[in-house]
Parts: sequence; C-alpha cells; structure tokens
Amino acid sequence: ELKLPVEVMKLTTYAQGLVLVTGPLGSGKTTSIMALVDLVNRSRHDHIITIEDPIEYLLPPASCQVSQREVGLHTKSFESALRAALREDPDVVVIGDLRDYATARLAIAAAETGHLVFASMPAMSAMKTLDKLLDMFPASEQAVVRTTVSESLRGVLCQRLVPGLKGELVPAVELLINSVAIANIIRDGKTSNLQSAMQTGRAQGMRTLNMSIDELLKRGEVSQASADQARGA
Repeated sequence: ELKLPVEVMKLTTYAQGLVLVTGPLGSGKTTSIMALVDLVNRSRHDHIITIEDPIEYLLPPASCQVSQREVGLHTKSFESALRAALREDPDVVVIGDLRDYATARLAIAAAETGHLVFASMPAMSAMKTLDKLLDMFPASEQAVVRTTVSESLRGVLCQRLVPGLKGELVPAVELLINSVAIANIIRDGKTSNLQSAMQTGRAQGMRTLNMSIDELLKRGEVSQASADQARGA
C-alpha cells in the first residue's frame, strides 16, 4: 500500500544490525519505519521497544511483545530511554530520531551486540545519511566508527514524496543494501562512491533516487515536471 520496493522487506529479516530510514521533513519516514516494524511484529516472536517523539502510530502486539515510549511523557530523552531499553533485553529497538552523538553511539553499540535497530534521521540521500551519522562522532573516533558501521549496517531507505498524476503522493525511494563493496566504501570513508555502487548493485535490490524516479515516469505515475522537481529538491 505504501508503494515501497519489495526488497525493503529484507531489512526486517535480520537478527541484528542497523537499518536507517531517512528523508527530508514530511517525506513519510515515520510511516515507512513503522510499517517495517509492524512487519517484524507480525512475522517474528520478539520483544520490540520503540522510542518516539511523539508516538504517531500505535503498534498493537501481534506475534511480538511491544513497548512504546514517548520522549517527554515516558522518558527524558532518546539517550536515557535507549539506555533503559537495552537493560530490558529487547530484540528490536526503534529510535524515532537519531539526532546526537550519545544516541548514535548507543544505537551503533546495540546493533553491534545482537539487536536489530531501526532509526530515523533527516537526510536527503543515502550518502548524506551516512555522512551525517559519521559526522556525529569526533575525529578521534571516526576510523573505529566507520569500521563498526560498515559491519553492522544492514541498509538505508531514503525517500521523498512526489505529487502523482491522480493527486496522491508517491514515494521516490533510494535503497542502499550493505554488501562487501558498500562496506569497503564506508570503511575507507569514500561515501561519494556510494551512488555508483548503488547503480551497479541493482541485482541486489539497490536503487538510486534517479532510478526510482525513472521507474515512476515509466509507469506513468508522475509527470515530467514533478519528476524534474524531485530530482532537484
């Protein structure tokens, strides 16, 4: 129903790792991340803890135990909620906004130690998502963090909404799925090479924003004017 690529479902199948859902303000990030988490809720038997600001979607337990916490109501901050959550033996942790060094450090550590972490960030592309994440850390930690992220990252779903021909909003999606080539690029700090790696990784389900917009045009879902505007946004 959300018109996301079917390959995105793979990101819900991992036992541990980091999944980033990103895009500009108002691009449907929360809807997409909660749809992925609901897929986990319906298909696995895990303990899910979400930390949100605010809670926008209630997630009734299906096959999973679900605990939703709202910053300001149930906890003081993302960092304190994440620290508390990791003491409750969760399998899946959802972070509504990965916004600072302390939260990012805990999120990456959680992904590295056996948790599947879904996190949302404002960013315009997969490349800028990873640059923004890594820039949260001081220069003295950069090399270690790049290595850790290269190993724990499962994928980046970056989206923006494009006006469709029928008046609806259609997602244009950039999808990065970690691979040996992607991991090497992240480890070496050469994120500018991610675009070409996503283009050549189409067989693995990867796509760039331009590839996604081309598909929307081919299917007749958006106008050329809307497509051009989305490319330049």
